[in-house]
Amino acid sequence: IYWRLLSTDPAAAKEVVLAEKPLISEETDLIEPTLLDELICHISSLASVYHKPPTAFVEG
Repeated sequence: IYWRLLSTDPAAAKEVVLAEKPLISEETDLIEPTLLDELICHISSLASVYHKPPTAFVEG
């Protein structure tokens, strides 16, 4: 896809590459340390995406 964009419209490719990037902010200061430790243990699960402990996704 990138090669096609570069070969067909270099100006559009330049706009994509040089587009304004969003500011990246660090939100770890806003999360409780105990929850942050638990989320780090489950980094490959949805818990870390939704910033909720794994127990929040289990019924019961």
